[in-house]
Order: sequence, then C-alpha cells, then structure tokens
Amino acid sequence: MGTLQQQQQQQQQQEQHEEQQQQQQLAAQQQQQQQQQQQRRRQQQQQQQQQQQQDTPRGAERRRSSATLEYLRLQQQQQQQQQQFEQQLQQQLQQQLQHHQQKHRRKQQQQQQQQQQLLRQQHSDGRAPTYLRGESTAANADKPAAAAAAAAAAAARQQQQAAALNNSFAEVHRTLQRAIQRKTGQQQNCLLLSPIRKYKFIQQRSKLSPFVSD
Repeated sequence: MGTLQQQQQQQQQQEQHEEQQQQQQLAAQQQQQQQQQQQRRRQQQQQQQQQQQQDTPRGAERRRSSATLEYLRLQQQQQQQQQQFEQQLQQQLQQQLQHHQQKHRRKQQQQQQQQQQLLRQQHSDGRAPTYLRGESTAANADKPAAAAAAAAAAAARQQQQAAALNNSFAEVHRTLQRAIQRKTGQQQNCLLLSPIRKYKFIQQRSKLSPFVSD
C-alpha cells in the first residue's frame, strides 16, 4: 500500500512539474510575441517619419507621396492581419494547455477515488470474521500488484501525452516564427523599392493570403 501511494505521489509531482514547464513556455512565447509587436510598431513609426521627411507635395513628388501613403496603409493592414494570426495561435496554445490541465485534474480525482475505495475495502476486510478474512485476503492478494501495474501504465501514458503536447507547442511556435520571418523578409524587400513600385508590390501581395507560403 505504501509503494502505491509513493508511486502516485511521484506521478503527481511529475505532472505538476510538467504543467509548470508548459506554463513557463507559454509565458515566454507571449513575451516574445509582445516584443516583436513592439519592434514592428517602432519600425512602422520610423518608416512613416522617413517618408514624411523625404516626400514633398509638388508635381511628381505629390504622386509618389500618394503612392507612399497607400503603401503605408496596406502595410499597416497586413501587420494587423499578422497580429490577428499570432493572437489566434496564442489562443490555441492556451486552449491546449487548459485542456491538458482539466484532463490532469480529472485523472487525479479518479486516482484519489480509487485509492479511497481500496482503503475502505482493506478496512472492511480487517473487520470481517476470521474465517471470512482469510478468504478475502486470499482473493485480494493480487490487488496491490495489479493496482501498482495500473498506476505505472497510467504514468507511462501521461508521460507520452505530455511529450506529445510539448511537441505540439513546439510545432505551433515554429510555424509562428516562420510566418513572422517570411513577413519580415517581404517587408524588408519592399522597403528597397521606389514608392510607385512599393504600391504595385503591395497590391499584388494583398490579392493573396498574407500567410501563404512562398
């Protein structure tokens, strides 16, 4: 009985440690996304300031200024779409973590109920008459071993599920990073173009999904 309790305690400690790691990973991803959003806002402000200093509303410059403003508007629209995409991924991560926590709590409750039933059964067997106690002891001799085996199997399954969930988090994070890098590369290439070509480039890109792989 003591060995079964120790295994269950070790299993609970291990699951709590895994949940803490997942929460820390999610918090780090959220912080990284916030930093990237702040960096994009600073870049956008710098671009607007540079365009305002360079563009003059005279003749051909007036047309280039109009194209630049349209480019900035479309660029801002794409940045908003990218932020929405990142928020959706973040919500998916949170939902997966909440689902894992709820499932873990249900398993803990089931284990506690099984342990309480086993304790009550052992207590009732100890209070039975001698001739009945011998029969009950013989019948239940294999129950601790079976319970220990079931607990070990449950621990192995939970470890596999935790590993699969961690892999899922890592895959979502890599997908988000690739989308951000692809978007940043497109914006940097676009900055090298003239205002008129920038406008045409953004028009072509706006016809496609901002997150379609190149």
